[in-house]
Amino acid sequence: MSVDQNTLAHFTGSEGLYKCARWNVTDGVKYLIDNGAAWICDVVFSYQAERKVRLEPFQSWTFTCDLEKQTCDVLATDGNDTRLAKQHIPFTDLTVSEIKLYLVDGVLMLSSEY
Repeated sequence: MSVDQNTLAHFTGSEGLYKCARWNVTDGVKYLIDNGAAWICDVVFSYQAERKVRLEPFQSWTFTCDLEKQTCDVLATDGNDTRLAKQHIPFTDLTVSEIKLYLVDGVLMLSSEY
């Protein structure tokens, strides 16, 4: 996997939107998809089947990775303290310790693109 924290930091706003399933993704999320981390989108989008998650207009998704153990914990909130979802990923080859995404009005973006 070639996702790199320095490259992620350069995504501040988005010039394009790309279709991914029935949602749109920004340039930064497209970078994740193109560099082997499409599974992150799969996690976010699969939870949209849950009513409690789907009805939340602003969703914050944090992927916190233990690079030594190669595991990842996912936490979704409403941007405040209301937890929408939580999941443990037992294996990942992600090479960054944290990625934060927002899903707002059907658009998935890096937090820096908000």
